[in-house]
Amino acid sequence: MYKSTLIDALKTFSNQEIKEFSLFIQSPYYNKIKVSLNYLSR
Repeated sequence: MYKSTLIDALKTFSNQEIKEFSLFIQSPYYNKIKVSLNYLSR
């Protein structure tokens, strides 16, 4: 299995932090690549 520091960090987020991070990622100002939204929704 692939070891990812990002995934390890995301696993430590609370439910509220996940919601806030999701809103951050969906913002067109910070996210120019729509493909990353597909990974977040999984």
